[in-house]
Amino acid sequence: MKSTRLLCFIKAAELGSFSATATTLNMQVSSVTRHVTALEEELGARFFNRSRKRITLTEAGGLFLPFAKRILEEERRAREAVNGLQTAPTGELTISCTRAFGEYWLAARLPKFMEAFPHVQLALQFDDRVIDLSSEGVDLAIRIGVLTDSGLIALRILENEFLLVASPDYLERHGTPQTLADLAKLHGVWLAYPRWSNFRVLGQKDMDLVLPQRIELNTPASIHQVVRNAGGISALPTWMVSEDVASGRLVPLLTSYRFSPYESDNSAVYAVYQERRFMPPKIRAFLDFLKGEAAHTKPS
Repeated sequence: MKSTRLLCFIKAAELGSFSATATTLNMQVSSVTRHVTALEEELGARFFNRSRKRITLTEAGGLFLPFAKRILEEERRAREAVNGLQTAPTGELTISCTRAFGEYWLAARLPKFMEAFPHVQLALQFDDRVIDLSSEGVDLAIRIGVLTDSGLIALRILENEFLLVASPDYLERHGTPQTLADLAKLHGVWLAYPRWSNFRVLGQKDMDLVLPQRIELNTPASIHQVVRNAGGISALPTWMVSEDVASGRLVPLLTSYRFSPYESDNSAVYAVYQERRFMPPKIRAFLDFLKGEAAHTKPS
């Protein structure tokens, strides 16, 4: 049921004249009558009694008129709602994020986004699964490491750099390593994660970080807690330990070297999303927010 047909019918019913309707709508009289006739044929009812001087509504026309007005009004509201989504950030934004990054970096920054965009509702899933955005109804995902070719658009947010750290208490008891070789006498705290290789010393060909393993855990958060409480040494992302380093609760070690658990040196934090011809403003706003917050994140 085309809106032009409805509009012609409503105006003709209100004005009692096809010619007056044509003048009001800046159309030809023949076009107005054609639209009204097409509407009558579509619904299988005659809406007007036609005479030379005047048209009047039939019983069917009078019955249909309030419905036609309601349909046209609902269409107008629908257009306004859709246009609003395309002009201002609004609606629910569903985000998937790796658990550690979500808990250590993202969650603390969300109130700032919520204050800036009061009409956006956030639904976050902190999960280490690599999900299918389309099938799970997720607008945007934050992934860490080295991306595979997934067909998604990826925006690089932060470098995923690692620091070798230990607590002052642990170093007081066991000594502070001055060389890579000194690490062999200390205790390592490692993550049990199949996608990670041994920690590599970047810039040193085929050199792994030699640090005897005393304990292995399956979440970055638990490793962080063990290291903070003098349980050993580990390499952790700068976005996780920057506040501890700044406060002196953790001490960075052998800072002339760079370390990575990934086989590729190109490790980063990415926001990934589906390619869309018209990107909703809520997604664009969140991407811009992430870039802005990342720009103010000082590396340790």
